[in-house]
Amino acid sequence: MVKTQGLSISQVCKDMKLGESAVRRWVTQFEAEQQGQSGAGKPLTVEHQRIRQLELENRQLRGDVEI
Repeated sequence: MVKTQGLSISQVCKDMKLGESAVRRWVTQFEAEQQGQSGAGKPLTVEHQRIRQLELENRQLRGDVEI
């Protein structure tokens, strides 16, 4: 709602009965993911969830190769 409808964080929090700090974190993470960064916490977009899953698998496979 903040990004797509242009509402303020305060308005969204009031309308949805959410805490401002949580919404601010979500918006910050969403913006980071849109810029190709990993952000913090659980990925919000499906693409970033899949990227994190593939990165984990990649690390595991590299470890297996080293053994």
